[in-house]
Amino acid sequence: MRFGSLRHRITFEQVTTKSAGDLGRAVDTWEDVKTVYASFKAVNSSEMDEQEQTTGSTYLEFRIREPKDFTPTAKMRIQFQSRYYYITGLKPANSGDHYLINAVHKDNG
Repeated sequence: MRFGSLRHRITFEQVTTKSAGDLGRAVDTWEDVKTVYASFKAVNSSEMDEQEQTTGSTYLEFRIREPKDFTPTAKMRIQFQSRYYYITGLKPANSGDHYLINAVHKDNG
């Protein structure tokens, strides 16, 4: 794989649960895990009517080098170009030097 094509920065985030102090209510927040360089390609896009609202979905495939200091999981999301993409699939490459990550962004229109 030519790593020169990895020119876009993406940030992996994972949800963490924090206590809201004396109220005892747990609050879920997203925290940054790691920012890496990636390449991407658009895989698909679609629109669907859900509950009287049109929802658009954009599917991307990201390619990153195999990380040495963290492991991406399907419970993470990716921040890319001011949008959040939820991971739908992870696949290490056969050569063992990179990951292919499928993710979706949903717009409510």
